[in-house]
Amino acid sequence: MDIIAQLKAERDKAVQQLNALDTAIRALSGFNSTGATRGRREVKSFYANQYPELTTAAISGPEIIGNSIQYAFSRAIGTKG
Repeated sequence: MDIIAQLKAERDKAVQQLNALDTAIRALSGFNSTGATRGRREVKSFYANQYPELTTAAISGPEIIGNSIQYAFSRAIGTKG
């Protein structure tokens, strides 16, 4: 492998690392003093019209996967009364 190809490979690796760091910074900068992230409720409200079960769903996350930030919504399943 020539030096140009090695440098390009190192550059691509550095770009991937920077993208991962940027994602982590975005996720962590949303934390407030209680440890909850701002925006989770906004996402929940945004999708609640399409998915009414979200109105009572619990939110977990964020989880950083690759270059994305993912939240999980879960609902309790049980019987009434």
